[in-house]
Amino acid sequence: MKPRVIVSMLAMACTFPLLGCNSSDDPAVSPNIADTKDLVEQAQLDWQAAGLQNYAFTRTFMVGECDGGIVADAPPPMVNVVLDTGEPYAISPWYNEARLIGDNYRYDGYERLHEALMDILDEGPVLLGRNRNNIDELPTFDDRGVVTEWFHKENSRENNGCTYTASTRRLVGLDELSYPLTNYVHEFNQGAQTWIEADLQDYTYRVRFIRGSCAEPQTSSLTTIRVVDGRVDESATEWDGDEDRDLFEATLGMVFYELTYAMAQLPDTLVAAAESDTPIAYDPNFGFPLSFYAEYGSESTESCGATGIIVESFE
Repeated sequence: MKPRVIVSMLAMACTFPLLGCNSSDDPAVSPNIADTKDLVEQAQLDWQAAGLQNYAFTRTFMVGECDGGIVADAPPPMVNVVLDTGEPYAISPWYNEARLIGDNYRYDGYERLHEALMDILDEGPVLLGRNRNNIDELPTFDDRGVVTEWFHKENSRENNGCTYTASTRRLVGLDELSYPLTNYVHEFNQGAQTWIEADLQDYTYRVRFIRGSCAEPQTSSLTTIRVVDGRVDESATEWDGDEDRDLFEATLGMVFYELTYAMAQLPDTLVAAAESDTPIAYDPNFGFPLSFYAEYGSESTESCGATGIIVESFE
């Protein structure tokens, strides 16, 4: 699925003053708009032909710099899940909380993204291209109509002149995943609901963090956390590790957060433990995840990374 790379003929004409540069009466808008609209229309047709019904895709748009020197914070990861039955929903972590998946974000299918791209083009971006360094080349899509590279800057007279990049890092059919994502979401929500209803305010838990490459996942840190009246008692927290991790709000909701964070990146592998096919399990009494192990970028042994958590004790 190689992305199509096209240099706008209108953009090329901009290097020759006698040919003119704009298809619009507004000299501030990008000359690539008309050609990009053709690409988006073709992407819509390609997406319809692909016929995906049950699929998931990672967050697409990222905001960059805005006029006035404002730089947006990087958003948390997000994956959108679309089923042939039921409402689409998004998986995105909620800081150190046990939040039900689907409660905070709901999204439409990928075809809505194409409509959003058309809306952007109708607004007349002042810059539009493949990326910041290749502004004369048009945005790219793969043969399914999935956007692979896109860069634009809003019209600064109407907005804050912010720049945006778009790249769908991963879009897969749910049956292509090595783990049952929809089952995992259902079990996660059951566990989160059990934990929320338990409403425990005083407890101690010991958790082991796993980081490293897929070939050598290692325990990077181990900590014992005491929670009193629903808040972490820092004086009773024991820390043994090489990570600079903020445990100020690390109630056991952190374990739900870490698992959601992993799921929201659509990992290649998601199981209970390394070198195991065992699915993720939850505490039968209080609903928290007992452990998980995730791998990312497994198509390359050099870039394959691993993360995970093991709850060693809870009392």
